Amino acid sequence: ILDFWASWCGDCRREFAALKKLYSKYPDNKKRVWVSVSFDHKTDVWKQMLRKEKFPWLQICNGQPWKQNDIAKAYDLHWIPTFYVVNPKGKIVGSAITAEELQKVLEDSIFALNAKLPAYSQIGRCELRREQFEKTPKLSIKRFMYN
Repeated sequence: ILDFWASWCGDCRREFAALKKLYSKYPDNKKRVWVSVSFDHKTDVWKQMLRKEKFPWLQICNGQPWKQNDIAKAYDLHWIPTFYVVNPKGKIVGSAITAEELQKVLEDSIFALNAKLPAYSQIGRCELRREQFEKTPKLSIKRFMYN
């Protein structure tokens, strides 16, 4: 599960409580990993937010602003928060812009995995362009983690 956000984003902050609740329902395990990518360009503000929120999953930030960020460009992000569900083969199988929508995507994905059917969900204002994600460049991410 990829979560794109920033500490200055009001919509992102409004989703924190619901995301934490969703994480408690679908925590990290051998089959599922959560990663949040922040578009904060002031890493001290980002780290302060991490200390305050105490997210239980991996948080990364490369210190580049959203619109100039190589990650945002590679994933063609036009809105944050944005959530992607990525299958074990690296294919994006769902997208959402709220935790409520993300829960629906996760439920659809889990049902499809259990039924051994292909999963694909497109919810909200997120548009996925398959050819973009199949050719997503490898990105160099300076990794920051709050411990």
